Amino acid sequence: MSTDTVPPTLKMFIRHAERFGPECVAETAAAYLPPAEVGVLEAELALVGNRNGNRARARQRRSTPSLREQVLALRERGLVAAAIADTLNLSDRRVRELLNGSGHRENRAEKRLNQAEENAAKPEVHVLTCPTRIDGQIDIWEALSA
Repeated sequence: MSTDTVPPTLKMFIRHAERFGPECVAETAAAYLPPAEVGVLEAELALVGNRNGNRARARQRRSTPSLREQVLALRERGLVAAAIADTLNLSDRRVRELLNGSGHRENRAEKRLNQAEENAAKPEVHVLTCPTRIDGQIDIWEALSA
């Protein structure tokens, strides 16, 4: 008998989850699969849980790069944007943003910080002009300095 073992594949993990339940499958898969495939597996596990009558997993915060990998992996498998949105529990609009490459949403604090950095990088230019006397009116500069 050979001692060589074949590393598990995405299909094997999905089959295991369907037969025995989705518990601890994603954690185990993380040791064997690339991150993009782990994202696809997590989406499949959510579906398996729903098919088996289990409650859907609690919502979790996902980073944009990992979410983008999941969306692209599902797109490569032939799913349309609406199906990807349902699978990953996202809005259709968010899926389209990720597919179009503009997946990064800046929050207000990041926007303000970026604007402040841009403004700090630009040299400040002040153009001072001295008003002239027109028809005997007092020049504003003269009035302020008096």
